[in-house]
Amino acid sequence: MTIKSTWAIRTKDGLIPAGEVVSLADTEVEIRLVKAGLAEWADGQPAFTPAAEDEEWPSADEFKTAAADRQKELLQRAMLEPASNAAERLKQYETFLEGDPE
Repeated sequence: MTIKSTWAIRTKDGLIPAGEVVSLADTEVEIRLVKAGLAEWADGQPAFTPAAEDEEWPSADEFKTAAADRQKELLQRAMLEPASNAAERLKQYETFLEGDPE
């Protein structure tokens, strides 16, 4: 994804000036910056729809038996970058269910 900084942002790699369009290696960092109001999506919005605050989530057992595409969709709706293998995706989802991953 690509973001446009709305404020000057200091990262471990240096300073991103306000108004600069960048694509960071860590998508989760981009999502956090957008959620915090420090950046906006350069293309208008992400390629997925973030979940509503009161959305009901499947249990970890239901998630585990879901197809890979469904697992990835749920993780993206939770504003997470899905891992490439099922075991890692399950760990991500269980962490998300335990509380806000931020």
